[in-house]
Amino acid sequence: MTRFYRSTASFSTTAATADQPELHPEPNRLAAAVGHGLRHLHQVQLPADEGHGDVDLAPDGGELAIWALIDERRSQNRIDTQRLPEPYARYSADELISLARQAPQGNRDLRWCHTNPQPSQVVVDQGRFVAFVDPCLARIGDRHLDVAIAHLSLQDVFGPEAVMGFYEAYDEDPDLIQLDRAMLLALLAGFGAKPAES
Repeated sequence: MTRFYRSTASFSTTAATADQPELHPEPNRLAAAVGHGLRHLHQVQLPADEGHGDVDLAPDGGELAIWALIDERRSQNRIDTQRLPEPYARYSADELISLARQAPQGNRDLRWCHTNPQPSQVVVDQGRFVAFVDPCLARIGDRHLDVAIAHLSLQDVFGPEAVMGFYEAYDEDPDLIQLDRAMLLALLAGFGAKPAES
């Protein structure tokens, strides 16, 4: 696990986080670099003790933290569904939360996860993945939440065409039912919402 996280002092002078395309000679490769790094993190073997893949390691599939964020945003009236993409924009926050709680779940796929793999958390050098930033975020959970957050964040920073490069580099098909639910959770938590109009 530690090989994926490094001190910023150890980076070369050409390395920078992926949310700064102006600092990279090949910005079109940044989404692929995020996909490459996430794929390798998700391939790290889980602990080989009695907790391997067990509910004791991730009783909620990594969802407790994201639900806490959703509940906090709801209590502060910060879920503005008009800023969400269709078809979600036509529903109220309470309707979407209820939908997320009742949505059918596909196959949970527990892996080592970053839990916030936005471009600002990924260091890239010459178009290649170098490391993740913030190791304290890592935990065992359902990889689909990682994939959904990366998808929405990359779309925000680079546009929808960049998402294809991310999935090509990630190179592991998600369970579409689980990914759909994870996308809704990520949107409710504030990832991928349109910026507020000034």
